[in-house]
Amino acid sequence: MNNYFLLNSRQLDEEVKVWTQMFFDDGTVTQGKYISRYVFDDQHAINREILTFLEETGRKKGVIFIWGAGRVYARKCELLLLKGSETLRLRRL
Repeated sequence: MNNYFLLNSRQLDEEVKVWTQMFFDDGTVTQGKYISRYVFDDQHAINREILTFLEETGRKKGVIFIWGAGRVYARKCELLLLKGSETLRLRRL
């Protein structure tokens, strides 16, 4: 029988999830989802989540919130067309 607490700390940390959701100017909200708390340490992972929400809703801008595990991330997000390609711009609230 394995003792649950003998697992290495990385396995225990992987079980911690945070909630992410995007809000829009017209008052609508995406369906939220749980993601790994390690997203806080990886800006590329945050950008992927933002782009996924924007693509799923067909929007160009919104406000992303990621919260849990004692932290909160909130940014205004906007897809801009620069030199023929879309670029994601993030601004503090």
